[in-house]
Amino acid sequence: DALDADDQRALDAMERELDEEERFGLAGGGHPHRPRATWAFAILNLAAFALEVLGGGSQDDATLYLLGALHGDALAKGQAWRLLTAMFLHYGPLHLAMNLGALAVLGPFLERAVGAARLAAIYLWAGLVGNLLWAVLAAARSVDGGLLVGASGSVMGLLGGSVAVMVRGWIDERARVARRGMLALAAVAALQTAIDLATPQVSFTVHAGGLLGGLLLALLLPRPRRDEDGAPGGPPDDAGRAAPITAG
Repeated sequence: DALDADDQRALDAMERELDEEERFGLAGGGHPHRPRATWAFAILNLAAFALEVLGGGSQDDATLYLLGALHGDALAKGQAWRLLTAMFLHYGPLHLAMNLGALAVLGPFLERAVGAARLAAIYLWAGLVGNLLWAVLAAARSVDGGLLVGASGSVMGLLGGSVAVMVRGWIDERARVARRGMLALAAVAALQTAIDLATPQVSFTVHAGGLLGGLLLALLLPRPRRDEDGAPGGPPDDAGRAAPITAG
């Protein structure tokens, strides 16, 4: 009987570790989840890039401005819609590839953890917060108010949201996988900050605003109810000319 009890405890511990790996492991633990919201944002970014190419080139200032790039003077004229449209524009294929790569890494994990609707809310909110912070500082002449494009405010918001998921997993459940993930993502954020500060053409302001916006919103949103397979679902449990500045 004592051996059977020990075996049961060992099995319970193994089952708990597998469950934590599935819920907090960045690789997904083999969970058959289809990140539809992540795919949708990737498609929107690709579609916007196609419009750039067809409209005159993804590195053409006039084309980017016409399609909705952020610009201090345009915002001063009341064109606030640029806070949203600039999130889907990119300066050249490398800029697009870097953001889509980050989206492909962070999006599926966060969408699996919080659900498609919350992922979409975090993505859009973080991008708007980062761009709005930049706009405020540009109006105050604290940052360059030239053309700004890029989805990385939103992508940094996904990083912040992922950190929030790990923080909750560590605090609420003492999940070791969540603690490791939290430390790894914090290191990524620190490295990105160092790169931003060393690269004038990358907007530290947008990155910082997006990161903090995503982190705070993910912490404030009620946790989704999980179905029998562990996926989010149901109601919440608890109620010359310088190149354009890139968001990253």
